Amino acid sequence: MVYVVDPAGNKRGSKSVKVIDKTARSVPTVNKITNKTVTVTVTGKSENGASLYLQWK
Repeated sequence: MVYVVDPAGNKRGSKSVKVIDKTARSVPTVNKITNKTVTVTVTGKSENGASLYLQWK
């Protein structure tokens, strides 16, 4: 929602806009995993509310 507020505090001209995020974040990095690994470290950055999934087979 985009709108203007004048110096008197009056809200005017509201309009809804849709923004599509087309910028992908970098791929997370993971330490080397072997059949003897007991601890996995994943580092990286993401957007607030994003989820990280780790599947171990």
